[in-house]
Amino acid sequence: MEIIYKGNKHKEPKPERMYGCTCPNCDSVFTFQDSEVCRPKMSIFVPAVSLNDYAKKYYTITCPTCNNTISLDKCVIFKDTAEEVRFKLTHEPVEKENK
Repeated sequence: MEIIYKGNKHKEPKPERMYGCTCPNCDSVFTFQDSEVCRPKMSIFVPAVSLNDYAKKYYTITCPTCNNTISLDKCVIFKDTAEEVRFKLTHEPVEKENK
């Protein structure tokens, strides 16, 4: 047997989802990847329809400044890199013109 073409598209890693968040405790603004989200063990059966609602409510991220725990429903999920850039530019500190 001779392999003419080896298709490994099922093994290609998907790009990680990016999030943006503002801490309600210290007003820090930060971005993070999907791998940094804390996912609790599910002790109950959650139907696939309500899995997104469950994830938004119970998946959390810790603020890098004050260690406050924030649920994902208070964060923004970026659909593309342009949206991530807009989020960063919107929350970028403005430098003083007259120093």
